[in-house]
Amino acid sequence: TQSGQQTITVSYKENGKTVENHYEITVKNEIPVVTSITLYGNYKTEFYVGDEFTSEGLKVTAHYSDGSSKEVVPTEINGFDKNKVGPQTITVVFDDDGTEVSKDYEINVLELKLTSIEVSGNYKKEYEYGEPFSMDNFVVFAYYNNSTSKVVVPSSISGFNSSKVGNQTITVSYKENGIEKSTSFVVTVKDKENPGNDGNKNVIILSSVVGGITAAAIASVSIGIGVHKKHKKLGK
Repeated sequence: TQSGQQTITVSYKENGKTVENHYEITVKNEIPVVTSITLYGNYKTEFYVGDEFTSEGLKVTAHYSDGSSKEVVPTEINGFDKNKVGPQTITVVFDDDGTEVSKDYEINVLELKLTSIEVSGNYKKEYEYGEPFSMDNFVVFAYYNNSTSKVVVPSSISGFNSSKVGNQTITVSYKENGIEKSTSFVVTVKDKENPGNDGNKNVIILSSVVGGITAAAIASVSIGIGVHKKHKKLGK
């Protein structure tokens, strides 16, 4: 159908005579209506539990009844649950003058898992004979599979014996959601000076040398619980 001004002719014939009448009309273009949308772009389809949703990189093209198309901003995006592990369907909605169309796409929400721990800080590495273990400046970082980290309170610290002279390997462990990770470092207990006739007298030994320091004892030391953040491995 051609748009614009058009002349309409009406004819009537009777007894060999024809009568015509002419009048002008205007044909307007049809108003295009949105019929569908398509999604494209480099948008995120994998999240971890606790992540906030982002549609960054998502592009939406609206298609119209007259064959035209254009890039549009979606009216709403819904369907995301940051606390639900597994596949989820995200619905993108676009409303144009009361005509609403939508398109779905799939994402996956992964479980946040502990991958490793690391001891950091300017902690004590040399001890006098009989000196108790110190957690001053002792910080433990937990690392996760989404490239974040946080400061944590270790579940246990074992391997320290203040009555044993020489190098000792201290093992630090941390457990979260059934996953336990450990790391170790070396301290030195120096030989005691002027031990006297009985070197075993007045020796201070940590209770439960094998068991190490309990989580309750560790928790009493204020090292500050950190929040998840993007990280680079810290040097010891």
